[in-house]
Amino acid sequence: MSTPSGDGADFAEYANRFMSIANGAMDTFDRSIVNAAFLYGCARYNAYVVQAQGAPAGEVDPVSVAYLRECYEKELTSHMSERLVKGTPAKVQDETRTALTALDLMDQARRTEFLDLADRYVNTANALTAETDIGRISAMIMHACARFNVFLMQTGGLEAGRVDAERRDAYADMYETLLRRHLREKLVGRPE
Repeated sequence: MSTPSGDGADFAEYANRFMSIANGAMDTFDRSIVNAAFLYGCARYNAYVVQAQGAPAGEVDPVSVAYLRECYEKELTSHMSERLVKGTPAKVQDETRTALTALDLMDQARRTEFLDLADRYVNTANALTAETDIGRISAMIMHACARFNVFLMQTGGLEAGRVDAERRDAYADMYETLLRRHLREKLVGRPE
């Protein structure tokens, strides 16, 4: 796995913890659910980081949203320019948007399963705070999420090495929507 320059081997090792969750979940859940839950958890943790750094809960800071969206788009672009899948990919339609759209329409059992899967990423990020700072963890989960997103795009037919601006923008839109959704919640407890 390639890592952002200057972050070292520990960055890749930590990012791989998130990838392991996704890879393990592929045995139990549909790929679109795993992908959507990873994106959901990534956006939720990034929203937490924004609030932990002082943004008021419930407010959507447009500067933070634009910055994080840009970072996510750069990660997607970087991973799209790599070959993450060996062999010829199957022609599978990407259903991540459908899975995220259906989240609010899921019955309670399926919604709980989805949110529990998303929480695995957040819980892993929270556990990493004993080892590194939340800003690095935010970058790690985003790196891993974008890499997994692109891996599934490539297994679904995206030509390896091709930056597909339409797909990148669609994923960035989903990420931003989730980020805004989570920023409207109180994720950081502050003493009154």
